[in-house]
Amino acid sequence: MKITPINQPGQILLALRAGRMEPTHISERFSFASGWLHRMNAEGLIERNEDMVWSITPAGRAVCPNRRDAKLEPMHTCKTSKSRAHGWSSTRQQQGATA
Repeated sequence: MKITPINQPGQILLALRAGRMEPTHISERFSFASGWLHRMNAEGLIERNEDMVWSITPAGRAVCPNRRDAKLEPMHTCKTSKSRAHGWSSTRQQQGATA
C-alpha cells in the first residue's frame, strides 16, 4: 500500500498521529474511511482498543507521511473563466466610456 500525505490512508494516518479518534469522529471526517481502517488494521498500521477507539501503531507512525512532503499541484485556470473575465471587463469599460 502506497502512503502519501494526500491519499486516503495517508490522511487517516496523519489524523491518528495527532491523537486517538473514535469511530464516529473518523467517519464524520473521512467518509471513505471504513474500508481503509480494516485494511490498515490488518497491516498493523493502526489498532482499535477495547473502547473501539482507533490509534496509530509504531509501524503506522514509521510510515506516516509528513504534510510538508506533499507536492502541491499547480492550479489550472479555466479558459472560459479568463474569457468571461475579459468579456466582463471589456463590457464594463464600454459602459464607462458611453456613460
